[in-house]
Amino acid sequence: MEEIKDRIRKQLLLIRSSLTKEEIINASFSISRKLKELEIVNRATSIMGYYPIRKEVDIFSFLKEVSDRKIILLPYSVKKEKKIYPILYKNDEEFDKDDFGIPVPKNKEVFKGKIDIILVPGVAFDFNFNRLGYGLGFYDKFLRENPQSFKIGIAYDFQIIKELPYSESDVKLDMIVSEKRILIR
Repeated sequence: MEEIKDRIRKQLLLIRSSLTKEEIINASFSISRKLKELEIVNRATSIMGYYPIRKEVDIFSFLKEVSDRKIILLPYSVKKEKKIYPILYKNDEEFDKDDFGIPVPKNKEVFKGKIDIILVPGVAFDFNFNRLGYGLGFYDKFLRENPQSFKIGIAYDFQIIKELPYSESDVKLDMIVSEKRILIR
């Protein structure tokens, strides 16, 4: 199963790495617009997003836009603990880097409340609401620790494939949003 996951990961990361700046901007804008129109997003008090790396869908402008009326959180990954902490983000805040070099708010103030929505990046997603990440298991662990949160996979449409291999430890998403469609479980 790991061999199949690695092959899918390699193939989709290669496609993603070939995206132009314009393709990323257009898809990201479309996905952000869809998020803004979702009732569940409008009702949410707290949203955990992510800082895009390696040409992931860029929802950061969406997060900044809604940060005046919602609690915005960003992941802080700690390698030795194999753990993600939700860090409070305040607009125009300075950034530091986590153990993987991903920007994280300098304050590193861990949010202790309920996270209404988690916007989840990934390498691949499927029609059974499974997600394939980079293979470290950080997000699956974090999603298991937050079962009450509504989990939305954020994807370019080419990242949604028919079926992914999955194990019992994988956490299913509640929704997947791409530039072309919204899938709801």
